[in-house]
Amino acid sequence: MKKRLVIIGGGASGITAALYAAKICKSADITILEKNDRIGKKLLRTGNGRCNITNDNACAERYLSPLAKASLEKFDVTKTKELLASLGIVLKADNTGRNYPYSESAATLLNALLANIKAAGINIISDFDVSNISKKENRFIIQGNKSISADCIIIAAGSPASVKNYNADKILESIGAEYKKFRPALCPLPSEESFLRSLKGVRAKARVSLNGHCEDGEVQFNEKNISGICIFNLAKYVGSPTEVNIDFMPEYSEEEIAALLKVKQQNSLEAGELCDGLILRKLALVLIKKAGFKPSQRAGELSDKALKSIAKQIKAFKLKVKPPADFSSAQVCSGGVSAEQIDAASLELKTNKGIFLCGEILDVDAPCGGYNLQWAISSGLYAAKNAAKYLGEQID
Repeated sequence: MKKRLVIIGGGASGITAALYAAKICKSADITILEKNDRIGKKLLRTGNGRCNITNDNACAERYLSPLAKASLEKFDVTKTKELLASLGIVLKADNTGRNYPYSESAATLLNALLANIKAAGINIISDFDVSNISKKENRFIIQGNKSISADCIIIAAGSPASVKNYNADKILESIGAEYKKFRPALCPLPSEESFLRSLKGVRAKARVSLNGHCEDGEVQFNEKNISGICIFNLAKYVGSPTEVNIDFMPEYSEEEIAALLKVKQQNSLEAGELCDGLILRKLALVLIKKAGFKPSQRAGELSDKALKSIAKQIKAFKLKVKPPADFSSAQVCSGGVSAEQIDAASLELKTNKGIFLCGEILDVDAPCGGYNLQWAISSGLYAAKNAAKYLGEQID
C-alpha cells in the first residue's frame, strides 16, 4: 500500500511542494487539500496580475528569519528557474531583477502549473476546510468538513493576507504549534490627514523614514492612505499611530533647496509657482500651506526665512499614519509559526515529527519585488524534499 503525503493549502508554496514531491516520491500518493473551490487563486493577484514570481537578488540575507538560510541555499533562484523551465514556464527579468512569466500573465502561469499537476497524477480535494489534525496508530487524521488520513503532512496554509475567513490558526493549535499573531505587511498605510483629498492620484519619488527604518521609492497619495513599494516595505513597522517623514529631494540639503527657491522667487509671481520644476504643483501647494503661507500670495514678499520654511517641508514633510486596519489590502503578513518551533534544517515541526511547514504560515517575510514568492517556492521545495526523506525515499 502506498504511503500518502498530504499538503494542506494550494497556494504557490503548496503547489510547488506537490509538484516536487511527485517527482521525487516513487512510493507515495500526493494529495492537496484546498479550502477554496480551486487552487492557486491568490497567485492570480500577485504583481497586479503579472505575477512577480522571483527576484535575481533573492538570498537568505533578504529575509528576516533564520529559517530562510537552508531553504534559500538549497533551492535558490537558479534552481527555481530550472524547475519552472522543466514545467514549460519561461521567465524574463526587468532591470531591477524582478522576474515575471514571459507572458506577463499570472493566469498563464497558473494554467501551466495546473497542467503539470494533472500530468503528475496529484490528487486535489477542494472545499476541504481543515480544522484539526490528530495522530492515531502512527498515522495522521486530518479533519474538517471531511476527513482524510496521511503518513506525512506539509502545511502550506498561507496567511490572512488578502484572504477572507482565514482559520489556519485552528490547525496550528491542534498540532501544538505556537505562532506569532499575524499582522498585515506590504500594504498601504491609512491616514486621516485632510490634505490627502487634494493629493489623490499624485505620485512622487522620495525617501521615506518611519520608526527608525528608511526606504527610497515612489510614494502614491490616495484619499485615505499612502502607498507605493517603499510604503509597503515599511508597513510592518507600524504597530500604533505614528508619523512618516518624507524627503522629496533627498539628493539636496535644506540649504541647497532654499537657494533654488531663491532663484525661482525672482521669476515667480505667486508663492504657488515657487516649486515648479522641482515638485509637482498639487504637492507644492500642500507643502507651501504646511509651511504657513498662502500659495496665492506674492512670491516676492516671502523672506529668506519663509523660503527656508518651505525648503524644510520639502525635506521633512510629516504625515500621520495608522496601523493597517485589516488584511484585505495586504500582499503578505508578518507573523506566523516562529523559528523556535521549527527545525531549520528540515522545516519539520520540532514537537510533532512528520509535519513540515512552508511558505507564509512561517514567520518569514521580505521586501516587495518577488522575494516572498521566492520564499514560498524555496520553502515548498525544501519541505517536499525532507517530507520525502521522512517517508523513506532515498534522496541525494
